[in-house]
Amino acid sequence: MKQRRAIVFCHGARERTLQESGGVVCLSQIFDTILDTSEFSKPWEFNFGYHDLFRGDNVVFLSSLSDAEEFFRKQAFDYILVVGLEWSKDRNSLTRLISENCRDWGILFIRGDMLDLFHGRRYDTRWFIGWRQYLRRWLKKLPNDTRPAAHYFSNELNAFEFPEVVRGKTKVVPVNHSDYIKLKNANPSRKDGEIVFIDQAVTFTFSDSDKNHAEERFYDKKRAEQYFEMLNTYLVSMGETTGLGVTVCLHPNAPEDYPSSFHPSFQISRGKTLDHVAKAKLVVTHCSMATAYCHLLKVPTVILVFPKTEMPKSLYKSTIRKASQEKLTLQRWPTSNAPKIAIRPAGHKVITAFLNPVTQDEPLCDVMEQEIKNLAGG
Repeated sequence: MKQRRAIVFCHGARERTLQESGGVVCLSQIFDTILDTSEFSKPWEFNFGYHDLFRGDNVVFLSSLSDAEEFFRKQAFDYILVVGLEWSKDRNSLTRLISENCRDWGILFIRGDMLDLFHGRRYDTRWFIGWRQYLRRWLKKLPNDTRPAAHYFSNELNAFEFPEVVRGKTKVVPVNHSDYIKLKNANPSRKDGEIVFIDQAVTFTFSDSDKNHAEERFYDKKRAEQYFEMLNTYLVSMGETTGLGVTVCLHPNAPEDYPSSFHPSFQISRGKTLDHVAKAKLVVTHCSMATAYCHLLKVPTVILVFPKTEMPKSLYKSTIRKASQEKLTLQRWPTSNAPKIAIRPAGHKVITAFLNPVTQDEPLCDVMEQEIKNLAGG
């Protein structure tokens, strides 16, 4: 009898999240149902209404814990894999429902970021210190009525802030970081070299909008226009100084109309950031985690910061900190000589070690499918 399986995306079933988890084709071969619980697991993600929301015959959107409870009890899956569990709202309730209504379940976590790499890898305590941190960790302990995960698929084998992973009961399965997987599958741009701006859609992410429930509400229309004026001027200046063309690699969250804000001379690319970084002469960004590619490929990289008055406080601080931690060139703009300073290649040893594979280059889906089959006895 065929085993019935589901995969749950706490941060939303999007083209981006499915691709990072192995790709929709192979996931559809392993799992009968794709579940999106972002409306109640991560409402700050759900409320943005991203353009790449994935819809298919096997996709189910659950809007509340009560809906999830009814669905899980009715379906009685043999196996459920959970993605994006970290930082989830009502996390304990969700994992309890899952553990009560399936034979076995697991966790996939291959998107650990490099910011946490430099301060203890505490994913659920990153904003808390001292007694507040201890309290938060205590609250995240695995409830007594929840069965531990049978699998933990990750390149971070210590499981850090995953109380659902219990020594002796959870099998830790080494798999590669998602950025390494993307690098292996990259198709570099045919150009001989260019300036690549890795966009973070900051005027959208930090928009002064009622839909923004996660970040500082900073960019109104005027501030957004000022941001793009500074950014475009900087990138045009860099292009003139180096004699290179400029390609803007849009963030996956960027709205459909976002390209219109960039200088008309720039090439705009969506969904091919790594392909362009692989052939870039120079990369520019604020504090994108896509600098992982720059470190793996040793590409000269600029971390660009605008005045405090022109950036959200958290973004400004993160950008400054990123340049220092990752040993990348920091450029402040506007300033007349910023484009002329020497730019160091990326290649931080700690970061490259973190991103390098921890297992053989076996496809992620193949590893997951085999482990799930083994659990079921073949």
